[in-house]
Amino acid sequence: KPVLWDKEEIDITQSKEVEEKIAELQPLLIINVAAFTNVDACETQRELAFAVNGYAVGHIAQAALRAGAVFVHYSTDYVFDGKSRAGYAEDAAPQNPANTYGASKFLGEQKLHEAAKQGLKAYLVRTSWLFGKQGKNFVSTMLELAKTKKEITVVSDQYGKPTYAADLAAATQKLVVGGYAPGVYHLVNEPATTWYEFACAIFEEYKKLHPEFNMPMVKPCSSVEFP
Repeated sequence: KPVLWDKEEIDITQSKEVEEKIAELQPLLIINVAAFTNVDACETQRELAFAVNGYAVGHIAQAALRAGAVFVHYSTDYVFDGKSRAGYAEDAAPQNPANTYGASKFLGEQKLHEAAKQGLKAYLVRTSWLFGKQGKNFVSTMLELAKTKKEITVVSDQYGKPTYAADLAAATQKLVVGGYAPGVYHLVNEPATTWYEFACAIFEEYKKLHPEFNMPMVKPCSSVEFP
């Protein structure tokens, strides 16, 4: 029977609490979807970012190891510097993460690898540009902006792969029950695009569903123009 814990039920930054709760539950599988994902806020709240995205992963991984549970943890493309136009394979070594968020997530990966070397069966899943029906994401932000703005400026020189949360969940299930070996996996939707192209597609698709929707003008700009 699945058990869902939010931050009201467990503080993953407290190692003793994590150990006690997981030891009591004795789960077969732990999927960690907790993260401090506000990229801008991570720059000003570095301690919290590293606590949630880094050290907490180690707490859960060690508790999972002691409980004999399989551990699934989600990471991000931001652990890389973003300079490779060819993208990154699973065996690429993260170097110079793009920002504090990426650095904190990379710390989490390192903590997971430490537990894996001790015998933890773990799946490290990196994804990118995640969006879905719940929570704040790029799709919801664009549609919210369109309510009040006739013109929206979006960066056109950053590339990534928007990934639908439901597809990521289905791929994760396939990974865990399909006999795939523990390790690092990149699970993203295709194809690659820019934030600008993604925004245009969002409004075009929304217009098909809601003909009365007044599409805003989307203007491309560089990252330098829109830091």
